[in-house]
Amino acid sequence: MKNSEQKPLLLSQPIKLGELELKNRIVKASMVENLASENGEVQDALIKLYERWAKGGASLLITGGAYVQKNGRSVRYLIGAHDDSLIPGLARLTEAVHKFGAKIVLQIYHCGRQTQPELVDGDVIAPSAVKDQLTKVMPREMTEKEIEEVIISFGKSALRAKQAGFDGVEVMAGHGYLINQFLSRRTNKRKDSWGGSLENRARFLFEIIKEIRRQVGDSYPLLVKLNTEDQLKEGFSVEESAWVAEKLSEMGVNAIKLTGGTFESGLNIARGAIPEDEILEDLAGWEKYRVKMIIRAMKRKFRFYEAYFLKNARRISPRVKVPIILVGGLRTVEVMENILKEGASQLIALGRPLVRDPDFPNKILEGKAKQSTCQNCNRCFIRIAQEKPLRCYALEKEKT
Repeated sequence: MKNSEQKPLLLSQPIKLGELELKNRIVKASMVENLASENGEVQDALIKLYERWAKGGASLLITGGAYVQKNGRSVRYLIGAHDDSLIPGLARLTEAVHKFGAKIVLQIYHCGRQTQPELVDGDVIAPSAVKDQLTKVMPREMTEKEIEEVIISFGKSALRAKQAGFDGVEVMAGHGYLINQFLSRRTNKRKDSWGGSLENRARFLFEIIKEIRRQVGDSYPLLVKLNTEDQLKEGFSVEESAWVAEKLSEMGVNAIKLTGGTFESGLNIARGAIPEDEILEDLAGWEKYRVKMIIRAMKRKFRFYEAYFLKNARRISPRVKVPIILVGGLRTVEVMENILKEGASQLIALGRPLVRDPDFPNKILEGKAKQSTCQNCNRCFIRIAQEKPLRCYALEKEKT
């Protein structure tokens, strides 16, 4: 059959998320860019990166996390959404993306305990005082007043996103950040109405959704990024995730993006190779040995295979009435098309493949690419943790 006679890709079909109209089913997933100022202000380099992605063909770009409070930052050079003074810079970003016909959503989050004290300029807070086994940070348990303040901050940040021209917001409820910490029995040991039963542990997320709706209205597009599971002992489970996703659907969120893992659980967030040379280059002595042992265990446990959260999506998707966005190791057009065909997801989110090649969506839609050239080397992932800008470091190595 000639190429011109082939059926159009499901990936090329438009879709609506509430009032948000998307021209195709390809989404640029949220990734830490490390291109904002230390105060959370949008910089020219960040705008240039998003212009490149907007030209690349994805219908929707989701930003890296924008922190809703000053004490909610996990990485030094993230976008901030915690103050009105940041709105003009955020507006520059949305204007740049819209010029090229793409839509853009601001991801909003609070790091909770998944940070370092020097980054939050004060106490590291969390639902309960449970030490993070990766960072060794011991957080302070939040007071009820602090919980309520964070909820309000999410609403205010969503309103700032709307005022800055974003096409919606995505609430980060995965990857071990604060909302995920409330959802998980591992990190939420509270005895009050914010802990205990799953209904109580999910209350924080549900109240955030209600507050955002109160601030921005019922029609403003609202997405949630939700862990399908933490892959940790006593962590948030697939069955718990399905229940929460069902409730979110009933509350009127416009889409749910399914992901998994926390930084404490290792590279199940970004499976693939582990660039030992770059991880170990600044370490010495016992710390270097300890990290080597961790890497050895991770290599056995977190091998790469395509669509590594698909199994969980198949369990969760039938429970919800809104579109599902699937992320996690999606590399070949055939796999993406099959996922859409079976209905496990209605949109496909790509992260590392678009770091490697921002034009990958256009190449898919034009029939010029059948799979990503991303090598899953995770050099971009590690360099982000080292406060370096987001880009394909493997590609740079290949050119030298």
